Amino acid sequence: MTATAEERSAGLESAAGRNPRFPCIEGLRAVAAVAVLVHHVAGTTGAVTSTAWGYVFAHLDAGVSVFFVLSGFLLYRPFAAAHVDGRPGPGLRRYTSRRFLRIFPAYWLALAAVFFVLGTVEYGDNRSLAMYFGLVHIYSKAHVLGGIIPAWSLATELSFYVFLPLYALVLGRLARRASRPLVVETVGVVLLWVTGITVHSLLLATHDAATPATLWLPSQIDLFALGMLLAVGHVAHERGRRVVPFEAAGRWPGWTWALACVPFWIAATQLHLPREFGDIPKVGEIGRQLCYGFTALLLVTPAVFGDQSTGWPRRLLRLRPVAFVGLVSYGVFLWHFDLLHFLEKHGALHWVPQARFLSVLAIDLGAAIVIAWLSWVLVEAPLAGRGRRVATTPRLP
Repeated sequence: MTATAEERSAGLESAAGRNPRFPCIEGLRAVAAVAVLVHHVAGTTGAVTSTAWGYVFAHLDAGVSVFFVLSGFLLYRPFAAAHVDGRPGPGLRRYTSRRFLRIFPAYWLALAAVFFVLGTVEYGDNRSLAMYFGLVHIYSKAHVLGGIIPAWSLATELSFYVFLPLYALVLGRLARRASRPLVVETVGVVLLWVTGITVHSLLLATHDAATPATLWLPSQIDLFALGMLLAVGHVAHERGRRVVPFEAAGRWPGWTWALACVPFWIAATQLHLPREFGDIPKVGEIGRQLCYGFTALLLVTPAVFGDQSTGWPRRLLRLRPVAFVGLVSYGVFLWHFDLLHFLEKHGALHWVPQARFLSVLAIDLGAAIVIAWLSWVLVEAPLAGRGRRVATTPRLP
């Protein structure tokens, strides 16, 4: 079988000789990106409190958790497969170059436009500018939500990209020495999940107010770990092992997505979280983290396990318009928030007062997709093509 587009763009196709296709992944990216966009439009227009569906809109930032789970699955699956088979892991040089090309050029383009063209935010001094362009601004309380506000998650992703080969190096050596490498892999990702929840809880318990550290990788690693657990389960399944919960989720995708609504409903209605943008109460933040993580895991699992041509969720994800939005979803994620505030700055929020939320949603989504497509055609796709020629050595165990 051939590698997926995402695995090729990650530089991971050398990690295994039989990478499967995951044709629903692009559609999942579309769902996640549009969910985050709707969340921001609803918050900006007041629809989170003025509409019947406001409690749903207020928690569609769960789309970020879907992105994190997807990253954990897609990037760790080739490592886990190599560990279990006793083969060399992905090429480190290719992995590094692919991750750099995947995240930085399009981000730099959007960030430059935000600062110097749209003028929706001020960048401050040169030191601040360097922090934003280097994606290290989340490590400063004064800058954590500066620049492109949703880009805090890109900084967390970047730290995961750095962490993953180091983690794989350690786990590879342990798995190679073990008689049951899948058990080692499973224990490793479970410990990562526990670490994320524990660190997040300790940070909330030891700080009187919100701290940027809850956005750093140690506090978010539980979401990536859920995707990594899915990766280990998929590797086990490929090698003839029974992974009953994941297999059942893949067999009944509609029911699995319905089940995903349960933790989402708990986060939206039972944790007493604010609907407006702002700090989350400590009591509800860990609950939200857990609920968002399990929601994302249940949404992603049918795109990994089961017949990918059956079930209404998969048919939805494989629709060509949905897959197209998924293809350009990175650009949608990067551009939508500041396009929204550019529209607000120029009075567009009041063009259709009687349908404010829907009109602004249509304008922002349409503009974001067009610009994201241009970013894909002019920046992302050409650079991804060049990156495939990068050498693949050295390799990780």
